[in-house]
Amino acid sequence: MRGAVLLAALLWAAPATAGGSATTAVAGVVTVQLETISADVHVKGTAAHKVTLSVDDSDIQVALVAHGDRIEATFDGRRKLRSGEVHLEVPTGTRLELSTVSGDVGVERLGGEAYLHSLSGDVHVDGASRADVQTISGDVVVKGTAGAMRIKTVSGDARVGPVPGPAAELQFETTSGDLVWSGACGPHCRITAASVSGDLSLSLDPRSSFELRYQTYSGDLEDHLGLSGVSLSRRGLDRPARYGAGDGVIDCKTFSGDLGLSRR
Repeated sequence: MRGAVLLAALLWAAPATAGGSATTAVAGVVTVQLETISADVHVKGTAAHKVTLSVDDSDIQVALVAHGDRIEATFDGRRKLRSGEVHLEVPTGTRLELSTVSGDVGVERLGGEAYLHSLSGDVHVDGASRADVQTISGDVVVKGTAGAMRIKTVSGDARVGPVPGPAAELQFETTSGDLVWSGACGPHCRITAASVSGDLSLSLDPRSSFELRYQTYSGDLEDHLGLSGVSLSRRGLDRPARYGAGDGVIDCKTFSGDLGLSRR
């Protein structure tokens, strides 16, 4: 029995390699870490209890190295892949930690938490339990994600939604990027968005119920919902306005960017 346990431990700890691809079996929820410089990355969640990694260059020795419940991808013994294309399949529910300099990132059916960092690459997430995305100039798309989201860009635009359910959670920060968000905002909803010169556009389900707070220096408010209690000045809303019973909270701040509210 002891020999079987030892053998299982060795199999778990050993990196699986096969020149250009690697596969390792996993049990339970794991965290997968992957870094690239300019390589594009495609991640897909599956029902299989294994992690599979492949690159388009068969001469690159790929490995998946396990440290407890964390699995690290390496390429020719290095943590970062310089260029090319990467395909990663993980069990649904995996926590993903991925960073790139200029590569594009696509994540689908992850079912777990996604923590994604990019300088100039675009990021597309569909089907995570929560998402934390940071870019400089890359654009961001997040959909099919009902959990908390945090998106931070400098000049990249962000498109979020449709967000399922009324309890949306979003923290958005940008310098000059625009935000386009769609979904419902009701009980337990909290949306905070801050921009210097980027515009904020929110398309809301008519069943929403929220309180709106808006501060600005020179931006405009375009209200196509018919909020109640709107009292505008040069600095935005003098006091919070409401839609419905005011269950959720939408808090927006801009310097010169506009805020637009429309019906979804």
